[in-house]
Amino acid sequence: MSTHWKKDDVVAVSPFMSDIGFVHIPKTGGVSVKRWFKAIGQPLPETFNFPKQNTMPDADWWFTIVRNPYDRMVSWYEWSNLNAQAQKYWISNGRYPDEETEGRLAKVELAEKLYHKGFDTWLKEYVTVESYLYDPQASWFDQVDLICKTENLHTDFTIVKEKLGQSLELRKYNWTKKQHKVSEYYSNWSWGFVYETYKVDFEKFKYPKTHFDRPVQLFGS
Repeated sequence: MSTHWKKDDVVAVSPFMSDIGFVHIPKTGGVSVKRWFKAIGQPLPETFNFPKQNTMPDADWWFTIVRNPYDRMVSWYEWSNLNAQAQKYWISNGRYPDEETEGRLAKVELAEKLYHKGFDTWLKEYVTVESYLYDPQASWFDQVDLICKTENLHTDFTIVKEKLGQSLELRKYNWTKKQHKVSEYYSNWSWGFVYETYKVDFEKFKYPKTHFDRPVQLFGS
């Protein structure tokens, strides 16, 4: 099935359909979803930390995406280095105000340093770069109407497409060309650490505790 967008695939969205909200949990495929909504011209209220923020965007129907924590952490690890390279480029090209440059550069240099120390060290210390690293996915939302899974996103997202009367396929964004196996990153310590840190996700979203080995899908955010 083609994932290329064509003008004929997009259905005009009427105003009463603009009440869908998205809880965007990092490293689950959210960039692909947001670009899909942008392509159809659909407003998409979103939140990065529901219900912790004081006010919520106006939406009557909410959905989110969750991901196997083993897979998600490896994706986040690889993304942290790719993002650091991108940030260095943007800093050198004056994208940010001068008063922000020093702080951003220090954060980028720390991210690079931790990445090159390896996955175990990154798991222990990257929380100093992204303070919400250890927050289970289950803590990002209270009640939503639909929980999609990254592993089945194209199938699960069909419910959203049908709700909006759209046939446009969901495209993949921010995947790396290189494929990695999860077992190449994990030690006995890191298997246990990830399971204990995100135990509520394994249990609530019914992900198996057992190790698994397949190519890792690297989403940007």
